[in-house]
This record gives sequence, C-alpha cells and structure tokens, in this order.
Amino acid sequence: MATTMFHFGIIIFTCLTLCVDFATTQGRYYVVDSKPEQRTNAGTKFVFALSENYSLRHNATLVITNKSPLDTRVNITYNRKNIIENLAIPMGKHKTVYLPNDVVLKKTDGITVQNGIAVISDNDVIVQVYNDVHHRSMDGFLALPTHALGTEYYIITYSPWIQSQFALVATEDDTEIYFTPAQPYQFARRTIVPAGSRIKLTANQFEAIQLQCPECDFSGARINSNKPIAVISGNRCASVPEDIQSCDHLVEQLPPVNQWGKTFIAAPLMGRPQASGNRFRILAARYGTEIGVGADSVSLKPGEYHDFQLAANETTLVVSNKPILTAQFCSGFEADNITGDPAMTLVPSLEQRVNEATFVTYNKTKEQTEVTNFITVHADCTDFEDILLDGRQMTSIPDVEFTTVELTDYCIGSIEVARKGMHSIIGDTNTTMFSAILYGFAYYNSFAHPIAMGLKDTLCRSPLPGISDIVEHDCEQQLITVQLPCMEVPNETLIECDYTECVKPVYVIAIAVGCVLVAIMIETLIRTKLMVRENYVDKHFYTPRELYHRKAVVRKQHRDSNQVMTLYNK
Repeated sequence: MATTMFHFGIIIFTCLTLCVDFATTQGRYYVVDSKPEQRTNAGTKFVFALSENYSLRHNATLVITNKSPLDTRVNITYNRKNIIENLAIPMGKHKTVYLPNDVVLKKTDGITVQNGIAVISDNDVIVQVYNDVHHRSMDGFLALPTHALGTEYYIITYSPWIQSQFALVATEDDTEIYFTPAQPYQFARRTIVPAGSRIKLTANQFEAIQLQCPECDFSGARINSNKPIAVISGNRCASVPEDIQSCDHLVEQLPPVNQWGKTFIAAPLMGRPQASGNRFRILAARYGTEIGVGADSVSLKPGEYHDFQLAANETTLVVSNKPILTAQFCSGFEADNITGDPAMTLVPSLEQRVNEATFVTYNKTKEQTEVTNFITVHADCTDFEDILLDGRQMTSIPDVEFTTVELTDYCIGSIEVARKGMHSIIGDTNTTMFSAILYGFAYYNSFAHPIAMGLKDTLCRSPLPGISDIVEHDCEQQLITVQLPCMEVPNETLIECDYTECVKPVYVIAIAVGCVLVAIMIETLIRTKLMVRENYVDKHFYTPRELYHRKAVVRKQHRDSNQVMTLYNK
C-alpha cells in the first residue's frame, strides 16, 4: 500500500510540474544581434603546412601578392625560428618564393610534431600555395589568415589511392586538439580507434601534426581545439574516381565551421567540359541538415557527406537549411584523355562572395610543361555587367562563356586566362559581389583553388541576457526567439517581451487541478491492473469464491505439513 501511495505521489508531482511549466513558459524574448565582421583572405599573418606528396623531388611554390597601397616586407619562417626568406614586395606587385623541400611534412605516426610555415607581413598580402614537389603530382590552395581561423572543423577529402591525410598547425603555444574520426582509424600505426572516439593531440605555436590513413577516407572527421588552428586537408595521391588511374596530390586549407555557407553554385570546369570536372562532395556539421541539389534532396547528420556528379555542361544550385561545406574534384587524365589530372577545390558559398580579388596564374610545372589557366566566376546574372576582369567588363569580353544556373537568377562566366602574371576581378559598385575559382591543366597535372574567399562568421554563438545559456544561430539573424518564464522581468537590452501567449494565474490553477484529476485516474488504472495481476495464478483467472477456496486448500496443506514435521521430530 505504501509503495502504491508513493507511486501516486510521484505521478501527481510529475503531472503538476509539466502542466505548470507549460502554462508559464510561453513568454518570448527577442534579442538584437550585431552583424559579423567582414573579412577576406587578405591578411598580415598566415600559418599552414605542406602535406606529404607522392614523392619529394622539387621545392614547393609560394606566390605572395601585395594588396596594400604601400610597399611591404614579408618574413617567411618554419619551425618558429628558421628563416626561409625575408623580402620586400612593392605596392601592387607579387613575388614567387620557392620553399626548401625539407619543410614538406614527412610520413608520421600522428604524434610527432613537425614544421609549420608562417608568413608574416607589414601590410595585407594574399598567399597562394602550390605543393608541386613532384613534377607530375601537384595541387594548390589559398592560404587563410590567422584572424579567420577557428576551433571547430570537419575534414573533407577523397578516397585515397595512397593515403588520405590532413595537417593541423597551431597558432599559439599549449594548443590542445581533439580529433574524432568518422570511421575506425589506426592511430600511431598500432591502435585501432573506433569511429566517434576522440584522440587528443598537443602542439605549440607554428608546430604541425600530420595524420594519414592508407585505407580510409578522413571525410567527416571532426577537429576541435582550445585555440585557433589551421587545417589543411587532402590526399597524398588520389585517383578520381577511384577506378581511374593516374593519381594526383589533393590539398585545400579548410575554413572553420562558423564560416560555412548555405548556398552554392555547382558548375563544370572549363577546359574539361565532360563529367570529369563535375564531381562534388557536400559535408554537414549539424543535425537536421536538409540539402537541395537541383530537384533532388538529401538529409545529413554531422560528419555525413553526399557525393553527386553533373552531366557535361550542367550547372545546378545547392541550397541548405544549415551551413555546409562543398568541394569539387577533377578526374584523372584517363577519364576523358584530355590534358589534366585530379585536383580539389573548395566551392565558395554565395554568402562569402567578395567585391574584389587579385590572383596570379601558375604557368609551368616542375618539368617545365605549360599550364593552361582558367577562371570561373559565380554571381547574379545582372551583376556581370558591373564585374571587371583586368579593367574590362566581363560581358564585353568575347571569350567569356556565360551559363545561367537553371531555374535561378545566378550565372557563371568562365574564360581561359591567356596572359601570364597578376590579374584582378573587381565589382564596379559596392554591392556587386561574386565568388571565383582559379584552376589549371597540364600534361598529367592539375590544380584548383578559390581565387578569393569571404571569411565572415555565418554561424554565431551568442549569450542571452539574464540567462546562462548560449544559443547558436545564423549570424545574419537580427532577432533571436527564446522561451522564458512568463513572470520574468524584461531586460533593458531586449527590444520586446511578448506575454500574449502566457496563461493567466487563474487558468494555471485550473490546469493544476485538472492535472491532479488526471493523476488520480492514472493511479486508479494502475491499481486495478495490479489487483488483476495478484488474482492471476498459474496463467488462470479465479473468481473471488474460487480464490477463497484455493487459499483454504493452501492453508490446510501447510498445517498438514507442519504436523508431519512434528511427528518426525518426535
């Protein structure tokens, strides 16, 4: 009986708590949020690493462009103290620097720290990095300045022919890094780490750690740290697709999750018009990510990715309800027997468009074969009249091929860049925005990377006034809706407190009484069930009279047993 009453009390308490909480938490606060700071890939401090290539035969290449209106000095170091070069770059000019091949990361157990590279300048510069230490295996990436680095990343790469890999570079001392693989991984060449387990790594400023996996694809692995880090992802040498021979080095520097976008244009690469240049991978970082790829849709969880391929000369829009990362891959030479090889580039999101960009073409491979350079620009169709390539309207350049993205107001413009050297793309008005990719093809060689990237925060975390909680939200969101107790006093930083959905106290009492009645009904039902269960013996139900006689028989058997035991003891 006591147990039943205890259960009854628990039921009433739970029902009252739920009902009263529901009735008194319908108030909503609306919090104003400021817009994120506008940032691009131009900066004064960069840290990165050169991952291992197919083999090590040549020096790697840096192209540094002075973006400031002043002459600037640039210092390039590795391992914090070893100076590679100290140079001056005049205003509006660029210089090419060849890095000694001992700065390229070597095969590692994932524990040993190696040399990170730092580029530090007096004024804003742009850094293009090319890992071309093998004459027929190369790729490049656009270096991201340290002011845009973060503490949460997801790896995006491709299935390996030799090794899937990524490198982590610390920007500060005592950096703790946690790596969570998306599939089982043999860490330090001996320990099998299950998917979802965390590996802790440590590094000091400008130190680099490289992790490699010959059997697995690192895509979907999560990286988080206590201090900002640089993450360089790719493959030592990958065949794209996996059944096509002639592998090539793949590499990109990844933006942190808080800079991912929701809208992308998937378009072919000029110069390889067939499906060989139209392979894409989309990666999610949050639960409930719903993505539309043209007329198709896909749902992804954190660390999950979706691959798709477009037909020749097909374009499509990729739209998501939550931030995603998108990469594009170029196939190997044997895919279409057209000059080129595998390459990887990030597809800049339309949320991270820029108003101006400067880039330098990559003209000759290390075996001195000519490289044909191309650019593809993504923008609103009406904006192309105001986009200038080297001072000329793109719409007035006969060689530009324009394509409208189906069922949208977006267009792409692609052109072969015949003139070698430095070029500019500029929006003629402050509201003219675009994104663009630079890529090049040579005999058994390719490279691809964004020309410029906006690096503003798109995913923000804001503390709420008067509450200890932190809410994650779209950075462009001006108002944040949060449910709070109805009796909460509005904070002066809040622009509105809506009590229209709150329940009046008299109704709260009525709801509470109703909850008690419901609890009594539930308790009565439970007690009835228990009584029926007590009357259930040997899988048969008994009437009260049958149950009385059965209990009498049991008592008689018990007395007879006691009498037998008494005679035996005598």
